Amino acid sequence: MTGVPAEDIMIEDQSKNTYENSLFTKTFLKEKGIDIDQEFILITSAFHMKRAQACFDKVGLATESFPTDYYSHDTKYDIPTLLFPDPYSIFIWHKLSKEWIGILVYKLVGYI
Repeated sequence: MTGVPAEDIMIEDQSKNTYENSLFTKTFLKEKGIDIDQEFILITSAFHMKRAQACFDKVGLATESFPTDYYSHDTKYDIPTLLFPDPYSIFIWHKLSKEWIGILVYKLVGYI
């Protein structure tokens, strides 16, 4: 869709979580003969970037982050906005609390 030749796309498809993805990616790159001492671009959700970056740092892969799919917009402060809750806020708080728990658990188990 973006014009990248299919033979230039490599997919790590064995991981079940972000830490495994960082670990398996390092192994995958080594097996493909790619120098792992260079810097790579880490593309993931902005919500998830802190934890993903920490996992790749932990396994020793240098990455430059490229966060995507931000959940932000211009906030308007008027009476209806201040008085009536936005149902979308529940979705954002759910994502945020899940990520906070993920960071805590990853620290506790030593992934980051």
